[in-house]
Amino acid sequence: MKILIDATLFYPSTGGYETVARLLAVDLRRLGHEVIVVTATKGDCEDDRRIFSFTIFRNPNFLKFISLL
Repeated sequence: MKILIDATLFYPSTGGYETVARLLAVDLRRLGHEVIVVTATKGDCEDDRRIFSFTIFRNPNFLKFISLL
């Protein structure tokens, strides 16, 4: 299943919302689903690829966001 998570806040920010979004994405990916996270939180794309087994789009423009939907 393809799953898109729209998380306004995400890693490297810390807090409850960020943790829940990260755990949800990690566990869904572990179950074999294709997971994409869209977030407004700035971060290092190299870290994202190294740390997570799913794709993260940071600050996508409107057209990119619609295409992901």
